[in-house]
Amino acid sequence: NFFNSDRSRQRFEGFSERCAYRQMTPPALLEVQEDGNDFTPHLSSFLKQHPKITGIFASNDYGALAAIRSAHQLSIDVPHDLSIIGFDGIKVGQMIEPTLATIATTPRALGAGASQTILSMIDGTKPPDLPRKDQTFSFRAGGSLMPLSAESKDDGKVTAFPPSNDPTHKKAQSKRRDHNEI
Repeated sequence: NFFNSDRSRQRFEGFSERCAYRQMTPPALLEVQEDGNDFTPHLSSFLKQHPKITGIFASNDYGALAAIRSAHQLSIDVPHDLSIIGFDGIKVGQMIEPTLATIATTPRALGAGASQTILSMIDGTKPPDLPRKDQTFSFRAGGSLMPLSAESKDDGKVTAFPPSNDPTHKKAQSKRRDHNEI
């Protein structure tokens, strides 16, 4: 649940900040309870309300896996019609088809940093610097994300072009766009 999860909220805020920095359209928020109920009606309703959305960034990999499953149930082609990326890097994401693109975390590095901070607070010493981001997070590519576009540049690196901002994206060929069956 977004409003009961600091991590989900922080991930959404961070994603929103990066979208604003890149002058992209602000992300739309879909909040669902993580109680195991079927995600399909939520995704269907969300896509009807936001027909231009071409990608989902889930606050965790389980939410991304639920989105992939629901997209398939709605006859939505992942990643052609809808790109999906998760956050955590759980191994099961590599066991599905398409494989899950995700921001993989390094729990050991995060835990070590947290324990060092707590121990320094107990000892009354200066807490260590935060772990470097390159030691705690990494991008793991997967089949759930549209392929890279050579025309898109980000700080000199080729990156995935945001489909919703891509004038060449073939939305007209999307099953989701051609049929009102969602």
